[in-house]
Amino acid sequence: MTIVVHIVQGERAGDELRFDALSISVGRADQCSLQLPDRGISRHHCDLSIHEGELWIQDQGTTNGTQLNGVTVQRARVANGSEIALGPVRFRVLLEGTGGMNYKELADYRGLIQARSNEPKSSVPIPHPSLRGGNRWVQPGTDPKLKLLRAVAGVMVVLFIALFAAAQLGVIDRAADPSEQTMPIVRLQVNQTLTQTVGYSPRRAMDIESRRGAVLRFNHAPGLATLTMDVASLDTPRELELVLNGQSIGYAPETAQWLIGAVSMMLPNEHLKAKDNELELRHARMEGAAESWGVRSIRLRHFPAPPADRATAQQQLEMAKARFREPYKLHDLLPAMRLFRQAALLTYSIDPRPEAHKESLALLESAHDKVTKHFRRSYLDAQRELQLKGRAAACRALDTTVRRFTDREDWRYLRAKETRQKVCSEGLR
Repeated sequence: MTIVVHIVQGERAGDELRFDALSISVGRADQCSLQLPDRGISRHHCDLSIHEGELWIQDQGTTNGTQLNGVTVQRARVANGSEIALGPVRFRVLLEGTGGMNYKELADYRGLIQARSNEPKSSVPIPHPSLRGGNRWVQPGTDPKLKLLRAVAGVMVVLFIALFAAAQLGVIDRAADPSEQTMPIVRLQVNQTLTQTVGYSPRRAMDIESRRGAVLRFNHAPGLATLTMDVASLDTPRELELVLNGQSIGYAPETAQWLIGAVSMMLPNEHLKAKDNELELRHARMEGAAESWGVRSIRLRHFPAPPADRATAQQQLEMAKARFREPYKLHDLLPAMRLFRQAALLTYSIDPRPEAHKESLALLESAHDKVTKHFRRSYLDAQRELQLKGRAAACRALDTTVRRFTDREDWRYLRAKETRQKVCSEGLR
């Protein structure tokens, strides 16, 4: 199914966007699927998600609120063509791929069907269905055996609820699960991808299983470090927290299925140390959310710091800023990202670090996010080509993506190359 958004009012008025995803986030933040730069929009304003073939909207506790067809809502089902208002922005949404018929709405009309007569039912005995053609008769009503079965089922349900409540209140002691008390420690090697899956799922086995989370341990030499991983089975935005050496550095995004490069970030230098850094992936089970979660393809990349050169760094910063401009095409973003990184590395060893270093890091992170979004779109295009046009078209799309990335150690290049090898022999997964 595809979520189609047509913006009617706001700075992006006239835009029509299509999202092939089960859930999209809306807000001012760069991490949001639908980014709205208007004033009055929260960083993470609301979410649109598909549940059982229907589109739902969930407000994220914003100040200005979320309106659906003129009514302020917290969580509500969105019919096709509905208008949503977030502060000064208005847009219409359409869910494609439902076949044009909402069977749940059609079922609501069953309450309009009424009997033609209010006369009481006849008390004349009727033949029992199991004795069709026989000579025995029974009075209308419920079979006594069925009544007994219902009574037994009711007693069992009451006992189950009572036992569950007793366990929750501590009346019944539960055996402690060691996996719930400790988090496994995973050693990361610089510039290598961890191929094991980490997390927990009741339906499939993980290479490293843990309900609470995991600890990624690594060393760090002078320079910059980036961390990338795929995540899945996160039902809420604050379910998986990233904590570097005791300092929270963010949360993994909400996603039901595997999201490529869901976490792709620069690790803050002020929280890094030379040896035994610990990045905790703290999983918190939220109320009403599933217990499962998972991460994979964890890659830690290190960029060593060269000798300091303030003049060259300033020159490269200005060159990068000249290319880092709207509409943010990939052929401009890739060299801009490289120049921002070089400027930050050339000023890394200067004490105190100049403003050019801070500016380069901030712009590098923004460029990094935009390049990742371009890569995800290319990957989805390859999936669509495989579904609609076949494997050859998908291979051509992946070939184009591989050629665009000249950095052979970049995780996006490595992932596109790996996927191209699979799609041409096994099919895209």
